[in-house]
Amino acid sequence: MGGLIVATLLTLLFLPALYAAWYRVKPAAAEVCSAGG
Repeated sequence: MGGLIVATLLTLLFLPALYAAWYRVKPAAAEVCSAGG
């Protein structure tokens, strides 16, 4: 049961961080492509 709780906490902490990192990289890459021409 403890493993399930730890996995849930890691998911709740890691998933938003991963999503934030992905969302931050995506517009930056699009902006570079747009500026590059």
